[in-house]
Amino acid sequence: MKEIKWKKLWLGIGFIFSYMLLIPLFIVFVFSWFSLDDKVYVVLANLSCYIISLGFLIFFYRKSLKKDLIDFQKHFGSYFKIAIKNWFLLLLCMLCCNSIILNLLQGSTAANESLNRDLITSLPIFSCISMVILAPMIEELLFRKGFKDVFPKKYQYLFFSSFLFGFAHIVASLNFESVSLFLENLPQCLYIISYGGMGYFLAKAYDDTNNIFTSILVHTIHNSFSLIIIFIGMVLV
Repeated sequence: MKEIKWKKLWLGIGFIFSYMLLIPLFIVFVFSWFSLDDKVYVVLANLSCYIISLGFLIFFYRKSLKKDLIDFQKHFGSYFKIAIKNWFLLLLCMLCCNSIILNLLQGSTAANESLNRDLITSLPIFSCISMVILAPMIEELLFRKGFKDVFPKKYQYLFFSSFLFGFAHIVASLNFESVSLFLENLPQCLYIISYGGMGYFLAKAYDDTNNIFTSILVHTIHNSFSLIIIFIGMVLV
């Protein structure tokens, strides 16, 4: 009987911890030596974090990524159909979850979504590059590739990956400056369900094809769709 591969599990968690905390702290320390305009600082700091993280992940998974890329090109037609199917289910899941949570929180949107909207408004070109290209690749390698072979059963992987994905997106946007602000934003944790649902269908897209580029494609499609909706909303307003 297969068992959980604990070394790979902790390695995957370590990669996520490094991406979310250790590398950003290092970047902040390095850039503290320079006097930069706020917008320039945001762009350079975030790009540095993305490039370091993505470069390391591509190097670490280089052999399997090469095989996946060849396989993805060979079966693009069938994988694309699977990607579209899972994206449609992902979108439906998020719409249902968000409508319920918005009603419970009396219209309070996810903090992560609000942060993205603010970034899109102030830095539209950078937002497009990060949300459509960089973030999908990094997050799929971290949350899907890192845990695919860790668990003996398919649904253990699907639920763990989706929960971790949802948890990471909520924790990253919570305010830890004071106890009162943290408690005030604590209801935002309900959005773990929404982001977890997104993570589930991303993980399923990977599992359906055993190819990480399928889930990257789903993630890219979803982020592109979200960007288009946000830009339309900005124009109409």
